[in-house]
Amino acid sequence: MKPIYIAYYTKNTGYAVEVKNLEASLIKFELDYEIQGITNLGSWNKNTHYKPTFIKEMLVKHERPVVYLDADAVVCNYPTLLDTADFDIGVPVLDWSKYRSRKQITETMSGTLYFKPTPRVSALIDAWIHVCEVDGKTWDQRLLAKLLPEFTILPDEYCVIFDFMRVVQNPIIKHMQASRRLRNVINKGGAPKC
Repeated sequence: MKPIYIAYYTKNTGYAVEVKNLEASLIKFELDYEIQGITNLGSWNKNTHYKPTFIKEMLVKHERPVVYLDADAVVCNYPTLLDTADFDIGVPVLDWSKYRSRKQITETMSGTLYFKPTPRVSALIDAWIHVCEVDGKTWDQRLLAKLLPEFTILPDEYCVIFDFMRVVQNPIIKHMQASRRLRNVINKGGAPKC
């Protein structure tokens, strides 16, 4: 079964502008999707910690696989792999040494996530919700990384960071890193800078 692509954005912030590019790309490739706006929860971290709750709601509502995308993502090419996925959890893991002159450091990313509605996924999401509620400071993707059972690593093409991963041929999903521009504005409660 083909997945539904899901995303949320914080209302009255620059993310409301960013998500329009995502929506246009989903329409272009005729992908089923649901995008929701949420009220600012008070900080960038709190807004990102809503991610597992949103994913759980969408899994329950749609009863089919979901592909979560950050609001600043853009689908560049058709995501064929996700149409026929034979796995229940798909997560990108970035090897920084491939793109920057650093030691090999891998980092679990959460801008593109694939989940099927299975008991194993439900247990993972519930645990992720819990740790996000308990630990309000650690990034959601780092909390997820500590909880992940066995999972499929999505190819780099499915979570391309637009500037330093330029060498990736034929990106499928590109992330524009709006948090670099918007995080401090949201944390200060200021107006968006669009």
